[in-house]
Amino acid sequence: MSELDEILAEAIRQEREAHRLYESLSADVQDASAKALLQALADDEKRHEERLSELSADDFIHQKIPSVGDLRISDFLASQELSPDASFQQVLIFAAKKEDSSWKGYQTLADQSKDPPTKQLFEHLAAEEKSHKNRLEKLYDDVIYRED
Repeated sequence: MSELDEILAEAIRQEREAHRLYESLSADVQDASAKALLQALADDEKRHEERLSELSADDFIHQKIPSVGDLRISDFLASQELSPDASFQQVLIFAAKKEDSSWKGYQTLADQSKDPPTKQLFEHLAAEEKSHKNRLEKLYDDVIYRED
């Protein structure tokens, strides 16, 4: 297995782990909207895992890296561990922070990479995670900020 294939396999493993986490949390929370959000996030992570599994590392790095904006909403919100009484807002913050951490982790690896294909693969993975963060922050803006 090449280094690129190993990187992609690790990304798939992380998506699988995130899927299990969100499913587990969904089973624990009481709030119906938080439960539905966690199940939707679990389903998203499963789709991300399947998408990554469909492509080889070589296929992946030859795709154009999308430009993704950053609302930076979660940068200013404090996350906490989720409890069974977690609210929809707390789940949104938790998930956005998780995606932010993944994005920054991949971006750091891309910045440190000397090998162009490895760098490009990490940049692609970073863009994927940043787009997930962006989607959650848009939802936060649409739902939570509109309520205030």
